[in-house]
Amino acid sequence: MTVETKPRKGFTFRPSNDVRERLEELSRQTNRPVSFYINTLLEEHLAEIEHAFALKADAEAARSGKLKTYNLAEARAELGL
Repeated sequence: MTVETKPRKGFTFRPSNDVRERLEELSRQTNRPVSFYINTLLEEHLAEIEHAFALKADAEAARSGKLKTYNLAEARAELGL
């Protein structure tokens, strides 16, 4: 994790009761604030979520004809295989 020198801005969200309870229990067991775990989860998994949504957007664009697609023969020709 990186150390920030700028003041952080607050963020509010409402997790499900199960997630909230699990975070609070983990916090109690480890004596770390819930925000530590939320930040850790976001830092470690936000890129994965962004990637998944980008793939979904690309798939939707391909299905709607807005994204150029290639069949296998065209891909082979394009790659010189």
